[in-house]
Amino acid sequence: MLAIARQKAANTGEKNVSFEVGADVPKQGPYDVVMGYSLFHLVPDMEKRFAQIHELLPKGGYFITKTTCLGQRGAGIGGALKSLAIRIAIPVMQLIGKAPYVRSFSVKELEHAVTAAGFEIVESGNHPKGPPPAHYIVARKV
Repeated sequence: MLAIARQKAANTGEKNVSFEVGADVPKQGPYDVVMGYSLFHLVPDMEKRFAQIHELLPKGGYFITKTTCLGQRGAGIGGALKSLAIRIAIPVMQLIGKAPYVRSFSVKELEHAVTAAGFEIVESGNHPKGPPPAHYIVARKV
């Protein structure tokens, strides 16, 4: 996917675009936008990463993320059962080496971490609604 993205950016002639692997945060900016998808539940130091991203952006720059909130309990019987199954399955899979580190947090906890890093949330929502929800956030550096 990174190779395809890099090639598409090269084909447009755009030179101010960077695609990084995994949880690595670039060391220098500034960037107008930093995006991170399906990532922050897999890093133990999410708050530190948000602070690093904040430093890479100028005032008014955007941070966009979509992150699974595994700590958000599902609604109704079906949602509650699915949430419980996920919370049981992940540690078992980790024990047998089939799952990486996974952090559980709620939508509220994720949004708090984003705002605590110095961002204001411009728009957010769950897509899909879950359970567990994948929470989409567009935040601006203040």
